[in-house]
Amino acid sequence: MFSGSLGEYRKAISYFEQALASDLKIYGEDHPNVATDRNNLGLAWNSLGKHRKAVSYHEQALASNLRNYGEDHPKVATDRNNLGSAWYSLGEYRKAVGYHEQALASDLKAYGEDHPSVTRDLNNLGSAWNSLGEYRKAISYHEQALASNLKTFGEDHPTVATGRNNLGSAWYSLGEYRKAISYFEQALASDLKMFGEDHPSVARDRNNLGSAWNSLGEYRKAISYYEQSLVFLSKSLGPNHPYSIQVKSSLRIANQKQKKGC
Repeated sequence: MFSGSLGEYRKAISYFEQALASDLKIYGEDHPNVATDRNNLGLAWNSLGKHRKAVSYHEQALASNLRNYGEDHPKVATDRNNLGSAWYSLGEYRKAVGYHEQALASDLKAYGEDHPSVTRDLNNLGSAWNSLGEYRKAISYHEQALASNLKTFGEDHPTVATGRNNLGSAWYSLGEYRKAISYFEQALASDLKMFGEDHPSVARDRNNLGSAWNSLGEYRKAISYYEQSLVFLSKSLGPNHPYSIQVKSSLRIANQKQKKGC
């Protein structure tokens, strides 16, 4: 959810735009480098919250790679995954599911079960189904992804921590807050070991722990996690970024509940 800083994304967009202009001049429209540039621009704009712009770049990249490679190619699967993520960010969850399902079918054909691209697709499908209220379906996808990633990477890997965070979110949606906390705590311990204090994944884990403790009425614990998450977000993304505003709002509500003693 949280990644990189505002300044880094703007700098990246400037570089990607220059690369796209140059590659268009050298190669023309339907060249793999041009599709890569558009994908990179789509990812950067999506991270800045400009999701429709992201969709436009990813659609152009997908059209080009389909012409160059045909249906069952890893680059085409990546384009569909990126489009699914951009539509997900726009709240178009069924559209997201459609793209992620196509990506999964293609990646399974190309790589088989235990491959990072396949687990990425499984995780993204889990998140989309979770947002559609299909929590048990979401848990099934996230459990498959976590089992595969544990086999591939072992315990203390960022992908495994992300998988546990995703499972925590799905159990949270089912109202199983203590189960959610267990997964979020494992994710936080792993991410702290891997990245240290100032990292987007650590901020994400703390925010999620804040939400789970808040739902259990443990407002002091919730406030502590929200405050720690907000310090990083304000510093890296700025106080007016949607993620910072979201955590600030959660913190304000938790403080109000604490004061009322409810």
